[in-house]
Amino acid sequence: MEPSLQNALKTSPGATWHTSCPHSTLSVERSLGSSVVMVRQHGGGFVVAKLRAALKWTRKVLADWVTLTFIVRTVHDLHRGDDYEFLLALARHEVPKAEAEDLLVE
Repeated sequence: MEPSLQNALKTSPGATWHTSCPHSTLSVERSLGSSVVMVRQHGGGFVVAKLRAALKWTRKVLADWVTLTFIVRTVHDLHRGDDYEFLLALARHEVPKAEAEDLLVE
C-alpha cells in the first residue's frame, strides 16, 4: 500500500513524491494551507509559497519528483474536522452510503 501524502505532510517536516501518482490533498490544504513551504522539482525549478499555491504548482509539474519542505508551519484547526473526515471517507467509498442517508436534505 502506498503511503498517504496527506499523512506525511501532516506529521513530517516535508515529503517527496512523484507527480505522476495522484494524491488527495484536500484535508492538508484546509488545515495547513497557510503554511509557507519550499517545493523543489528534481529536474530543476522551485517555488517558495503558501502550501495551497505550492501544491497547485506541483500539479503542473509533469512526471517528475518534487520535494516539499515546510519553512513556517501554520495549523488551522477545522471546527468540524470529524465531518470533513467522514465526507472524505464517504467519497472514497470507505463508508457505506447507508450511513450517510440521515445527512440528506429534502
